[in-house]
Amino acid sequence: MSLLALPIELLYRVFDYLNVQTILYSLRYVCRQLYTITNTYDRFQLNLNVVSKFKLQMIARHMRPEHVTSLTFDGDATMQSQIDLFFSCFDLRHFTRLRSLTLARIDDKQLAEFLQNITIYPLVSLYITSRVESRSRTWATLESVLAQSCIQKLHLINYNFVIGPISWPVDCKLIHLTIRNCTYNQYCVILQHSPRLRTLVIGDCTAMKRITDATVLSSSDVACYSQLASLTIKECQLEIEELQLILSITPALVHLKLISRRSTFDSWFNGSCWEELIQTKLPLLNKFDFYVCHTSDNNRNIDDVNTVIAPFRTPFWLDNKRWFVTCIHIIRSSMIWLSTTPVDVTNFKYSTRYEVSSKDGACRLVLDLVRPEIDSNEEVNSRDSFTRCCCLFLIKILL
Repeated sequence: MSLLALPIELLYRVFDYLNVQTILYSLRYVCRQLYTITNTYDRFQLNLNVVSKFKLQMIARHMRPEHVTSLTFDGDATMQSQIDLFFSCFDLRHFTRLRSLTLARIDDKQLAEFLQNITIYPLVSLYITSRVESRSRTWATLESVLAQSCIQKLHLINYNFVIGPISWPVDCKLIHLTIRNCTYNQYCVILQHSPRLRTLVIGDCTAMKRITDATVLSSSDVACYSQLASLTIKECQLEIEELQLILSITPALVHLKLISRRSTFDSWFNGSCWEELIQTKLPLLNKFDFYVCHTSDNNRNIDDVNTVIAPFRTPFWLDNKRWFVTCIHIIRSSMIWLSTTPVDVTNFKYSTRYEVSSKDGACRLVLDLVRPEIDSNEEVNSRDSFTRCCCLFLIKILL
């Protein structure tokens, strides 16, 4: 079958995987029929980061703004003139079908130019990374935009919600929200005013440690928000008791992802604590992704690794939830990792390690046989080289 024999709808699906330059300056001039079809194509995704100034001027002459559904900008030092050129070539009011807008490292002036017209766009997704921490007046504008628009996915990177009290639009239409941080009270306000919110991603919850006040922790009339189905906290430094309060107000969670680097070997490594917390606070949870690590001065052994993994081998973990946990001990650094997902150890210079999975309970010794870079300590290097030679010799015997 010829490409030109396909229905236009299928050709549009093919175009969705091509960049603007390919469609306008390669495909468009193949034949008269493709010339006509590309002129009616109305799902362009324009990324200023991959378009030269010369090509941008050509695009402005041949592409209609109302045919663009996605815009991406990066406001780093090398792209400033590119963004200024864009503003001189296009009228933002003409992007009437824009559904996705990404503004990375953009300054307040450029952001204001977009926000003053943003309510006329049928935006579904908005991604903003400010060059500096946002000011309250910037958030006030964003709040107005959220109240008037139909945005469903909002990513606010480098916006500090802890600098002061931040209000949230009532009856917000968001379904997915990514923020840098917030306090516990702001967290509750967001949930209270976002009845459609299904997914929440928090980069850092350090500010939530303020909930340790005894009156808050012991409160029995804390409201619950059943709309939230997925919660991710990337830098979680909370204690288990603090985390328990946060999770207790979202009992309908089906997906929970936690990343934590602990300063002490605490109850985060205790499978029994997690089992009790999930059974009592998150009865609907069916996907649990967590990564927790701790580095100590104590040299651990295989028995320590087996002790850590043992509470994760109960029927709750293996049969009921089928969540298989892996415990990794990096020998040289005395680091313990506990994870439900594979851990990348390629960045470690010495990754010889013990690994034990809750699935079978078998402990494996994984050897790093790659010659390390030369250190100033020759004695250590010699000892490591001798150890690796012995390991290689043993492997050859076993094979």
